[in-house]
Amino acid sequence: MIRRTVAAMLASGMALFIVALVMAAHARPAADAAIAFAGRGSAILVAGAAGLLFVQALRTRSRSS
Repeated sequence: MIRRTVAAMLASGMALFIVALVMAAHARPAADAAIAFAGRGSAILVAGAAGLLFVQALRTRSRSS
């Protein structure tokens, strides 16, 4: 369950990052806010996925001991 959630979060984060790169390549002034939003959203999703992986590792470690 957690692995699927992490995979979905990482895929969403990568998609947002790609959107930000494409918008930055076009360099439209109106796209600045969207680029900032996509960059922040990507960072938040990747951080959340890392947090879920950390929690899963802690659970696995506590079960094995």
